Amino acid sequence: SEATDEGEALVSAVLEVLKWQKVVLVGCDKESILAIDAALRLAPDRIAGLVFCGDLSTLDEYVKRRIVELQEGCPDDVDNADLDEMDIDEFLHSYVDCPCSIIWDGDISTWSESSTL
Repeated sequence: SEATDEGEALVSAVLEVLKWQKVVLVGCDKESILAIDAALRLAPDRIAGLVFCGDLSTLDEYVKRRIVELQEGCPDDVDNADLDEMDIDEFLHSYVDCPCSIIWDGDISTWSESSTL
């Protein structure tokens, strides 16, 4: 999608200019979509982790749209019932290849396969 291309291009350009190999992206409010789009394409090679904070209602809606896209792309003989129940945490854990932390209204939810964040 165009937004995904823009997120990836922007993060890649910043990394190149700063001559950084890897970063932890922080997405706050609506910018969380840019961070997740970049991570979907650049993690784990260039994105070491993600932190989301602030009003994540836009991210929640984005994840719901991505889940619908995944459901529409599933072959008819594949059971995609798990996608119906998926939330932001499960989406990140399933599709983003780096550790993530979500800070939402002072609450923190963290997951990581390597428990590094």
